[in-house]
Amino acid sequence: MADSCGFRELFARRLSPRHDLKQIDWWDELQRTTASPENAVRLWRGFHEIDVRDVLPHIHIPALVAHVEGDAMVPFELGRSMASQLPDAHFLPLKGANHILQLEDSSWPIFIGELRRFLADGLEAQEGWAAPWVGKLTSRQRVVLNLVAQGQSNTEIAQALSIAAKTVRNHICAICGNLDIPTRAQLIVQAREKGFGAD
Repeated sequence: MADSCGFRELFARRLSPRHDLKQIDWWDELQRTTASPENAVRLWRGFHEIDVRDVLPHIHIPALVAHVEGDAMVPFELGRSMASQLPDAHFLPLKGANHILQLEDSSWPIFIGELRRFLADGLEAQEGWAAPWVGKLTSRQRVVLNLVAQGQSNTEIAQALSIAAKTVRNHICAICGNLDIPTRAQLIVQAREKGFGAD
């Protein structure tokens, strides 16, 4: 038990090298409660066996690769290398030492700003491609529509979005009303024709 605790503490300190003991203890407890020693070993081995370098040049989707310059878990140059091999990637270097950014890190607002810009660019591209068919729908309704097009039930959608099934039903009623589509079956057909439900 002492060895496993020592390993967890070492792992935690590499995740957050500049944090105080209270934060390190939090990381330690998180590891203890989310993975058994056996699964932790499997995960550790799996992480070191995965190699996606051969497929990176064939992935043609927008990507934002963010990496902290002082990351002790994964070398900074590996993040830069990954971004350089993805044809449509943007590399975002961030100041700091924590593997997982925290709210108090100076790079946190930079990361959030760039992430929002990246997602907004993707949404604008999607809206331009799907408009005017979904032009009257909110972003949440588009998410619900995509899940409906995948054939998910109201309960499944509610679980995926952490909302009530009644809220899902209300969204679907509003979607059908805005798009002038009378039934769920017809909604699924037309949504799939427009490219929804592919993911």
